[in-house]
Amino acid sequence: MGYQAFYFAICVTLIALGGAYLRCLPFVQVIDDGTRRNLIRNILLCAVFLFLICLFSFSRFDEITITVYKRHLAFVWFPFFILTVLTIRGQYARHIFVLGMQVLFYYMTHTVANTFLLYAYLPGTPQIVAMQPIFYLVTFACLLPLARHCFSRLLPSPRLIGELPYGYCVAFLPIAITMCQINLYMGNLFVPLHHAPMRLFNFAGFILLYKFVTLERTEQDKAIAEIKKRELIRQQISKLNESVRVMQESYRQVSVIRHDIRHSVRLIYDLNEEGLRDEIRAYLLSIDATLKKSATTHLAADPIINATLAIYLGRAKSLGISERHEINFGVTLELADSQMLAIVIANLIDNAIAASMRQPEGRRGISVTLRASEARGVGETSGDAEVVFIVENKFDEPIPIGDDGLPSLSVDGDRAVAHDGREPGGHGVGMMSVREFAKKCDASLSFTHEDGMATFMMYCTMKKK
Repeated sequence: MGYQAFYFAICVTLIALGGAYLRCLPFVQVIDDGTRRNLIRNILLCAVFLFLICLFSFSRFDEITITVYKRHLAFVWFPFFILTVLTIRGQYARHIFVLGMQVLFYYMTHTVANTFLLYAYLPGTPQIVAMQPIFYLVTFACLLPLARHCFSRLLPSPRLIGELPYGYCVAFLPIAITMCQINLYMGNLFVPLHHAPMRLFNFAGFILLYKFVTLERTEQDKAIAEIKKRELIRQQISKLNESVRVMQESYRQVSVIRHDIRHSVRLIYDLNEEGLRDEIRAYLLSIDATLKKSATTHLAADPIINATLAIYLGRAKSLGISERHEINFGVTLELADSQMLAIVIANLIDNAIAASMRQPEGRRGISVTLRASEARGVGETSGDAEVVFIVENKFDEPIPIGDDGLPSLSVDGDRAVAHDGREPGGHGVGMMSVREFAKKCDASLSFTHEDGMATFMMYCTMKKK
């Protein structure tokens, strides 16, 4: 009897673990590595604890009947579900929806397994109860690739299922479908074969809900991409306007200087005519002192790049962020290339500034390196400029990395801190512009985050004037 209790306890635990695994799959993309490790550890500890409880419970029965077996299956999922909800917090409606979908898949798997079981063993055969877990686990293993494909894409979008009343109405829909046939599953017999086709309609409900969720998410992703695209264009225009404003201000200052020079020349000429040499010397010294006080920032030969660097490095200094730069940019680019590169530089330095502001005062610092040299290629690239841009900043918090190795938000924006450390809601456009630039200009991008230091590197070839 002890062997039988051990056998059923291990089988029931494995069945419950399979369900817990499927319920966790949709959330993998929206939790960080630390939460994922905690979830795995807690589920394994819960499985050990549940096995001991089932072992004790099954050992109390002289004979393990279908009813005893089904009642254990009806409750073993609950500890895992509560554990998942407590580990992945704030997504209660989604947990309920995923639970309902997992139960639909669970019922479908039992239907397929019991169909093969009833072909192999006549109803009432003593071995039928003992063999059902084996048939279920084998069927589950065969269907696991399909389950992984579906459940990894099953998380509803925040628009469809949020923490609002209408979200819970959709969340409870799969559970409502399963409750319509609960009497078929909780009886003291395995459902006869002629009821199997009706039970397989559960799978039809699962597929329809799955398609509904995935299609809705696709539409929302398109809408979000369009919003980000418009925001990207708005941001690019804003940064270009700022560069133009700085250039216009420079032209105005040049005009004022030209006027002052004409006035100074006339004054010096008049003083010289009158032989006032000491006054001329004093006046020239005053002009020299004024020029030293009004020295302009010259970082790059390209005026747009120079203006962009001056604006954002100056902003870092004004915010009390320690700033170090190494600029060797002695070329002037074509207007279109200069504008595109300026937008990328502005976005990346802006991200670094925002990330630094999230750090303690003693760890606020950025480093910017920008170099341009003659391209070493032949043909179309000959005579162009090879540009290397590196921005570094201190950042102690975790940074989610996308499939391309760059900082990114999660697919649906459920969490996320990216390179600039900002929360969802407006963030993502900066990195989106960088990715668009990389595609258009065939730029090489690299990002690392080690020992609290985030480093973004970019290499590209731009057209010179």
